[in-house]
Amino acid sequence: MSSGADIVKPIGTLFTAASVLAANPRPDHLAVRTGWPTPVITLEPADQHQIQWGSTAFTAKGDGLYSVTYQWQFNGVNIVGATNADLILANVQTNQQGDYRVIISDNYGSITSSVAAFALVTPPMIVSMTLPTNQTSIFKTFGTLNVEASAPGQLDGFPLTYQWQFDGTNISGAWSNSYTFLADTTTGGTYSVIVSNAAGSTQALWHVALTYEGSYIAPGTLACHLSTNAVGYSSGHSAGSADEQILSHWTYAQYSETNMNLLTNAVWSTNFWLHGVQGLTATCIGYSNGLGCQFLVSMISPRHYVIAHHVGVGPMIAFLDTNNVLYWRTSIQRAQIGDSDTDVGILNADLPPSVGCLPIIPTNFLNYIPTNFLNYSFVQGIGMNQDLKLFGQPMALLNSAVLWNSSVVVPFGLSTNWDVALRSGDSSNPEMLLIGHQLVLVSHNSTALGGPNYAFQFGAINQAMHYLSTNNGVETDYQLTPFSLTNWPIVY
Repeated sequence: MSSGADIVKPIGTLFTAASVLAANPRPDHLAVRTGWPTPVITLEPADQHQIQWGSTAFTAKGDGLYSVTYQWQFNGVNIVGATNADLILANVQTNQQGDYRVIISDNYGSITSSVAAFALVTPPMIVSMTLPTNQTSIFKTFGTLNVEASAPGQLDGFPLTYQWQFDGTNISGAWSNSYTFLADTTTGGTYSVIVSNAAGSTQALWHVALTYEGSYIAPGTLACHLSTNAVGYSSGHSAGSADEQILSHWTYAQYSETNMNLLTNAVWSTNFWLHGVQGLTATCIGYSNGLGCQFLVSMISPRHYVIAHHVGVGPMIAFLDTNNVLYWRTSIQRAQIGDSDTDVGILNADLPPSVGCLPIIPTNFLNYIPTNFLNYSFVQGIGMNQDLKLFGQPMALLNSAVLWNSSVVVPFGLSTNWDVALRSGDSSNPEMLLIGHQLVLVSHNSTALGGPNYAFQFGAINQAMHYLSTNNGVETDYQLTPFSLTNWPIVY
C-alpha cells in the first residue's frame, strides 16, 4: 500500500473536471472534458482534388489513453481494408467522387471525423464573359474583354491559367482573366482566351470591329478633315524624290550661292501638289550664303519669323511669292523663348501680302483634337524638308511638344509613301496642318522626332515680337494670328 497521501485511481474511475483542474492548476492550457476518456481527433481529413488516373490521399490523426484504430468510410459505408491513418486513392475515377470520413476507436469508445469530399478535377467551364461576342470599338478608346471560368480544385493545387490571343497568335504577357486594348487600325480582328488547368482547357472568342463614329476622327470633326483634305490635294500626284525638280524647276545642288535669282523661274507656288493653298510662300526658299534651303524660317507676321534656336540664319533670306517674284530680306535680331529651342526673329523690312504669313494653331486646340500623354492621337500634318518637298507628317500634339512618326498610318490620311523621315539639315523646317485651304503653323523641327508646340508658347512669342518691334523702331506692333477652329465640333 502507498502512503495516505497517495491516491490510487482504479481502472474505470470517472475523470471529472475538478480532478483535472486539481492535477493542473493552469486552466488556460487545458481542454476540459467530462465522461469516459474516448479518443480525440487531432487532425481532421481535408477535401481533396485530383485529375483522372491520378492519386490522392486523406489523412487523419487520433489520440487516446490507449492505441487507436481507424476505419475509413465512403458515403457512410466502411471501406474494406482502409484501417490506416492515411487513405490512399490510386488511379482515381468518377465513381470515387463523394464523401469520406474516418471512425477512430480505442478501448473506451470511438469518435467520427468530419466529412471530407473528393472531387475529380475536370477542364474549366466558362461561367460568364463579356457580351456580345461581336464587339464594336470606337477609335482611340480602350476596350476590355473579360472571362470568368471555374473548375474543381482551382484553389486546391489545380489553378486556372489564361492565355489571350489575337488572330490566333499569343499576346505576350496577357495572362489574366481580362485583356484591355486600345482600338486603332491595327486592333480589329478576333480575340480569344484559352483557359486551362491540369485536366484540359476551354476557349472564348470575340470578333472586334473598329468604328470611327463617336470618336475624334469621326466624319465632321477637325481630325477627319485634316486627313481627307490632305488626301484631296494629293490626288493625281505621286510623291517622289524628283518633286523639287519637276514642280519647282530647281534643285539647290544645281545652283551656286550667287545665282539664286534663277529661282524666279520656279512655279512651285502654282504647280505644287498643294497649289492654291494660302501660306505656302510664307516659308523662305533659301539663303544667299548657302547652296541649300536648310534652316528655313517661317513668317508669323509681315516682319517676324520663327526659327529653331540651335541653327543659324544667313545674312540674306529669299522669299518667293505667289507670282514667282523673289524678295530678299535681312535678319537683324533674334530673341529666344525662355530656354526652349524656339527663337523669334525680325527682318529689316516687311514682306508684301503676296508672300504672306502663317497663322498659328490656337491654344484651345485640345477642344478639337484631344490628345494626352498616355494615348497619342496622330493626325495628318504637312512637313517641309530642305529640298522644298512638302510631305505627309503624322503628328501627335501634346501640351509642350509635337511628336511625329513617319511610319504611322493616320485614319483617312495620306498613305505612308507620302511620309518622309527627317535628315540632317531639316532642323527648323516648318510643320503645319492643312485646314481648309490654309496652312497653319504648329511647330518646327527641333529633333528628328519632334519640336515645340507653338500653341503653348503663344504668349511668349507675342512678347518677343513686341520686344523686337520696339527695339528696332517698327511702327506696327505685329502680334500672332491664331487660326480659329470654332467652325468645327468640339470633342469632349
